[in-house]
Amino acid sequence: MCSSPLSRRAATLVLACLLASASFAACGGDGDGDGDASSEASESESEGETGGDGDGDGDGDGDGDGDGDGDGLVFRNDGFEMEGMAAFQGGFVAGECFGSTFVPEAADYPFAPRSVVALIGGMNTDAVTMTVQWWEVDGDGMPTSLVDEGAATFTGSDTAFNEAFFADLSIAVPASVSSGAFAVAICHDAHGGAPSIARDNDGVSAAGRNWIYTGGGWAAAESFGVAGDWIMRVTADPTP
Repeated sequence: MCSSPLSRRAATLVLACLLASASFAACGGDGDGDGDASSEASESESEGETGGDGDGDGDGDGDGDGDGDGDGLVFRNDGFEMEGMAAFQGGFVAGECFGSTFVPEAADYPFAPRSVVALIGGMNTDAVTMTVQWWEVDGDGMPTSLVDEGAATFTGSDTAFNEAFFADLSIAVPASVSSGAFAVAICHDAHGGAPSIARDNDGVSAAGRNWIYTGGGWAAAESFGVAGDWIMRVTADPTP
């Protein structure tokens, strides 16, 4: 794993106006709402208007836009909606991971995890191998015990979600979750920078939900200046 924490690396803020569904977004600032294009964030960002793929290709999201919000259960922390603003985090290096902790409502149990859906891009359309992980978490939401992991190929896109099915990756997720929170992480295996995860543009929904693995341990993403929630979701099916 990387021995240099993200906070020790100089931030590079890259602003780009992206096209999505034939609409043009005027870009500026650092995405944190203060309009200062600050370099205090410890990862680079590529910000622009983005949306789903809308191709109806049967990718498991149920409504054809690829964001995982169709049939079944969807666990998410982010407030990102189609055609909204997203900032892609470009400061990761090989060996580092981004993770999201999900806290289901009581009415959601029991359920069978199906897939992870994530907005992975940053003006880079390369296909990259990344490791998907399922974690148990402590009372503060921090990932503490790795349950299982598997390699997946993600294709960078600023306008389409990636989806990876746990069964296809042979990840031994629980057959049925009846209680408690959990975390899913995706790790940069061999590449740094983009393509990588995006965050939303409406602030952090709750403490203990967004994480970064660096320097041999997990830390809250907010401590590195990340000003939103990772746009990463988990889909699931209700179980009897």
